[in-house]
Amino acid sequence: MADDKRPLARKTECQCTVLFYLGGDKQHYLAVRIVDFKRYSVHICFQPLFVCQRADISYALKDQKLTMPKKKFYAYQVGGEKGVTDNWNECAEIVGGQSGAKYKSFESEDEARRWLEAGADYAVRHIAREPGIYFDAGTGGGNGVEISVTDSRGHGLLHRVLPEDELSACGHHLLERGRTNNFGELLACKYALQIALETGMEKIFGDSKLVLDFWSKGLVKKSMDSETISLADEVAKLRKKFERLGGRLARISGGANPADLGFHKN
Repeated sequence: MADDKRPLARKTECQCTVLFYLGGDKQHYLAVRIVDFKRYSVHICFQPLFVCQRADISYALKDQKLTMPKKKFYAYQVGGEKGVTDNWNECAEIVGGQSGAKYKSFESEDEARRWLEAGADYAVRHIAREPGIYFDAGTGGGNGVEISVTDSRGHGLLHRVLPEDELSACGHHLLERGRTNNFGELLACKYALQIALETGMEKIFGDSKLVLDFWSKGLVKKSMDSETISLADEVAKLRKKFERLGGRLARISGGANPADLGFHKN
């Protein structure tokens, strides 16, 4: 351990709190919780008691880091007043008891403002920064694996490739029982490619690394079932055609995906 004589606060901008003591045959240990306000992280370490009495304990924490929840931004609209804050208590005070008040949390301030500009519509889960076609699969509806393909504002596009009677009221398509989320992601990617080729859209976005980096390129393990292998081959051909025409597929986070269907279960 580095022998740094600087005070803890100047080294790490942290708050140090003793959690509990652990007794041993020859040595007593101290559990120390350190909150790093600068990096929004929490560290837990176990140190011999004589070490914890010193001011340089922070350097023993490198391998035991727990990341704190991501910062959130809250968009609100009350009558003619609207805005964005990163403080939930402030948002709650503004909208509390107000008839017709709307509010929603987002991962970024930019997305929060885009939601307000789009009319603070609860039906729109996310509004993407870039125009394009977005796809996802998930079990958030509680009925099984569903797929969704939308534009950047979350408006459904599956009606372009599927009959209306195969779509839910939300524009999602429910897969037959037993299908996995990964299969759903691949099928949604297929429909996104077909729609992009039909409309001339040059960008497609999804949040599945497996589908974007492997399956949509035809890279599927031979041990997979025949339907998945066949679908992957079909998607790979569509992708090659799409990319030959200048199209591009890119990965985004689920929290920034307008087509996001919530909980994913493989």
